[in-house]
Amino acid sequence: MISIIIVNYNLTKEVDECLQSIINIHSSVEHEVIVVDNASPDNNFNSLTEKYSVAEFPHIHFYTADQNRGFGAGNNYGAKQATGDILFFLNPDTVLLEDIFPYFQSVFPGDLSIAAAGPMIVNHQQKQEKSVGWFHSASRELLDVFHFRERFERKQMSRLPMVSGKEYSQVDWVTGSALFMRSSVFWEVGGFDENFFLYNEEVDLCKRVAGLGYKTVYAPVGKVCHLGSIASKKSYYSFTMSSYESRLQYILKHFTPVNAFLIKSIVLIQIIVQIAFWSLTYLCNPQKAREKLRAFKQIIRKYLA
Repeated sequence: MISIIIVNYNLTKEVDECLQSIINIHSSVEHEVIVVDNASPDNNFNSLTEKYSVAEFPHIHFYTADQNRGFGAGNNYGAKQATGDILFFLNPDTVLLEDIFPYFQSVFPGDLSIAAAGPMIVNHQQKQEKSVGWFHSASRELLDVFHFRERFERKQMSRLPMVSGKEYSQVDWVTGSALFMRSSVFWEVGGFDENFFLYNEEVDLCKRVAGLGYKTVYAPVGKVCHLGSIASKKSYYSFTMSSYESRLQYILKHFTPVNAFLIKSIVLIQIIVQIAFWSLTYLCNPQKAREKLRAFKQIIRKYLA
């Protein structure tokens, strides 16, 4: 059975659309849906429990956390309620465009070395999004100084199925917005590291999975649409702080002190380039520039500490 885990924070409308898409595909695969509300302050979550009553939707379960401890912690909480042998971590601002469950249910028994897998992610215009990546390294951080890494990895991602000659290809990590994982391995590695509040938690998870000799694969055989509602509702300041803080946490966790110092230095160069860019373009978007520059000042202190 597949346990679909959705963590909500102020996205009740999007969760509703996500649940409807799961219901509408009429999957033949046995599944349950676990929705965890991460202490959302908007107080709209109860409307979902009323709409998807236990009597009419016995496979949909709702839980409320007492506080927002982050994306990873919310998913760990949901995973503890799950009964399926396959966990499917799904962002609340996504919708399923087709029944992808039969394929991913078959992937894991077909190769016991596979622990995690991800489908193709598209945006609301049906254009493919980058949904896989490679672990942080000095060379990849250098590419990111002038945003070449994103372009390089997108090109790599588009070639993956052709290179492997299979329906799926081994990658370092797949996005946590639509991540299938063998439940036994998830708990073997200890689940998500709850010290990552937001961002890089799936990269860290897949890194630990790889450390045990398991594989993460990308299988672009089914589509999940990412609406991007989370991105549209977060502040530029919070986004910038969280993304760089989580990257720093990953660097300190997975690299030796010497390598960590090297990569931190490269990231600081990235930040300096970003400060120059947002200073020069300040008048084009003053609010975004102001929030970005405020965040960068604090991030520099953290990376120099």
